[in-house]
Amino acid sequence: MGRKAAPFIVEETQHIQLTSLVQNPLITPDIQNRAKAILLLVDGRQVKDIARECGVNRSTIEEWRARFRASGVEGLIDQDRTGRGGKDGAEKQEQMRAYLLK
Repeated sequence: MGRKAAPFIVEETQHIQLTSLVQNPLITPDIQNRAKAILLLVDGRQVKDIARECGVNRSTIEEWRARFRASGVEGLIDQDRTGRGGKDGAEKQEQMRAYLLK
């Protein structure tokens, strides 16, 4: 373990939402992983350590942090992409948004 990074500050309601996402078995693993990464940033963990623990590149953690700063918890949900969509991708995204906004 390296030294602690400066903590990433989130509002209490956001912290509760992030914790709920990580603990809810109905949430997709990719969203759980993003929420976990933000919570680890809040705890002051270094980006390189979080990236290793989450199984992604450091740049991915930086991207998730930027998306969270810009859009809050909803920023952790994938945006629609061009091309052929998945079988139920749009439906899952709407369910996730409904869950987050309740």
